[in-house]
Amino acid sequence: MAEPTRQQVFGANSTETLTELVIFKDDLAEPDKFIPAAQNKAEQLFAAIFKRAIAVFLSDSYSSNIEQSIVITENTKSYSTRSDASSVLVRSYTVEFNE
Repeated sequence: MAEPTRQQVFGANSTETLTELVIFKDDLAEPDKFIPAAQNKAEQLFAAIFKRAIAVFLSDSYSSNIEQSIVITENTKSYSTRSDASSVLVRSYTVEFNE
């Protein structure tokens, strides 16, 4: 297998030049419930990009693809209580860069 492509990681409509990487917000909506808006929060954008990467760089695909050099492993799921007493699901991941 070949290493993951830009389209697999950033979406079918992504493009790049020498100085730019263009990622379309509509492409980020695919693996999760990200909703594109005129002004998304940076945290929303990062999470959407990371969730796309999880789908591509899972440890399952690493063992069968010798071209892949990034591995994302989900470690734990737990619940945490915030200062306002609300409970949130916390997911922990390990990201490995194999050189």
